[in-house]
Amino acid sequence: MPPSPYRWHFDARAPEDVSALVVESKRLRQQCNDQAAVGYRVLKQLTPLLEMRLQKTRLRILELNSHWSR
Repeated sequence: MPPSPYRWHFDARAPEDVSALVVESKRLRQQCNDQAAVGYRVLKQLTPLLEMRLQKTRLRILELNSHWSR
């Protein structure tokens, strides 16, 4: 197991068949470090997804807080 901060934090289950992409994280990190263009492209692809997930999380927290405030 790689040292922190590279630890597995999440798990997932799909209720139906899905397509998935497997990425060797150590190699991807190395390529991002060695080739700025690769790192920038990965960043541009992941940033919108992260923003969307953070917004959904924020809305869910607000929803939960309003439920518990009643």
